[in-house]
Amino acid sequence: MYPLLGFVAVVMWVIAGFQMTLAFWQVEPAIPSLFKDGHRTNGFAVDVYIWDRRIPDLARRRYLRSLGCFMLGAAFMSVGAFFSGDNAGAILAFAFAVAFAGGLWTRWMRYRELHGIVR
Repeated sequence: MYPLLGFVAVVMWVIAGFQMTLAFWQVEPAIPSLFKDGHRTNGFAVDVYIWDRRIPDLARRRYLRSLGCFMLGAAFMSVGAFFSGDNAGAILAFAFAVAFAGGLWTRWMRYRELHGIVR
C-alpha cells in the first residue's frame, strides 16, 4: 500500500475516534442506566440517544464528522491498497467505505429532518 495513503487513513481514523469520544461524552448523561454497565456505557446506545433534543447540536455534528472521517479513512485505505496491487484489501476497504457512507447518509438525513431542512 502506498505509505502516504495509509498514513492519511490512520490520521482520519484517529480524528474519527476523537470526534466520536467527544460526542459520546456529551450523550452519556442522557443514556438511561439500563444501558450502563458500571463505568462504561454501551456505545450503540449513542446512536439512539444522540437524536434526543436535550443533546447539544454540537454532539450530533461531532457524531456525523466521526462517521465521515471513518468513511474517508476506509476510502484512502482502499485507494492505497488498489495502487499497491492488493485487490482483496482494496475491495474489503471499499466495502467498509460504502458501509460508512450509507450510515453517514442515513444519519445526515435524520439530522436534516431534526432541524426541519427536509424538502
